[in-house]
Amino acid sequence: MRTPILTRSAIAVASLAIGSATLAAVPAMADTPSGITRQTVLGAAVDYRSFFGSSDRADAKKLVETVCAIGSDVGRDYYLTPVQQPDGVDGVLVQAYVDSDGTNPSRSCTFAAFATTQTFSTMSGTATITGQEPETSELAAAAAPSHTYALSGDVYVTAPVADIGYGDFAVATASGEVSTKAAATTTSSRVVTPKTTRQKKAARTVYERRISSAKKSYAKAKDKAGSSSRKKAAAKKVYVAKRNAAKAAYLKATAGTLTIVVTETPTFTKTAFAVTTEDRRL
Repeated sequence: MRTPILTRSAIAVASLAIGSATLAAVPAMADTPSGITRQTVLGAAVDYRSFFGSSDRADAKKLVETVCAIGSDVGRDYYLTPVQQPDGVDGVLVQAYVDSDGTNPSRSCTFAAFATTQTFSTMSGTATITGQEPETSELAAAAAPSHTYALSGDVYVTAPVADIGYGDFAVATASGEVSTKAAATTTSSRVVTPKTTRQKKAARTVYERRISSAKKSYAKAKDKAGSSSRKKAAAKKVYVAKRNAAKAAYLKATAGTLTIVVTETPTFTKTAFAVTTEDRRL
C-alpha cells in the first residue's frame, strides 16, 4: 500500500457546502459484491486491528479492489479503520483514493463493511457513514455529509460513496440486532398415502385367485380324506391357514403407504449490538 490519503481530500473540502444537505437526506442501499464473504470482512478487520493499518493484507486488498472496482494495475491509496470493539458484529470503514487510469479521472471511494462474528447469525439494523465536518470559516454552517444504510444478512457492504468531501476522518457506525441460530425443536407426523384404484383392483384379483385355489385344494383334500375325521380336520386347518394368509396379503396390498415426516424448527436468540470506528477527527 502506498502513502495514506491524508492530504488528498483537503483540496476538495470546498465542495462540502453544496453536497452535504443532499447527502444527509438520501438513504442508500447495496448488495454485497460477488466474492466478498463474511470471512473477507472479518479478516480485513482483524488484520488492520492487529497491524494498525500498516500492512497491505490480502482480505483488505480484495475488499477495496472489488467494492471500488479498481483494476490490479491502477494506483490507489487506501486506509481501513476497524470498529473499536466488535459486539456480535465486526467491520471496517474504507477510505480510498483511486488514481486516473489514463481514461477515467482520479476518484475517491468511501464505504463500510460489516459481518457477524458468529456463524449461523444474521444482522438487522442501520449503518451510517458520516464525513468530516468543514474546518473553514466559509463552511462553518455546513453539516457533515452522511449516508444511512439498512443492514441485512451475515455480511453487508455499503454502496461506495464517490465524494471526496468525506475526507480522511469519516466515521462508520452500526447498530441493531444479531439473530443467532441456537437450537431446533423436532416434531414428527404420520402421513398415509392411499393406494390407487388400479392397485386395489389388482390386489383384489390376486386375493380372489388365492381364495379360489385354496377352496379347490380343500375340496380335493376332503374327498381324499374319505370318512376320516382326522384327515378332514387337517384339510380344513390347511384351508383356513391359506385363507387367512390371502386375506392378510390383501389387506397389506390395499393399505396406504405410511411415511413419518420429521420437521426441525430452528430457534434463534436475538441480542442488540452497537459498533463504531474510531473517530479520528478528535
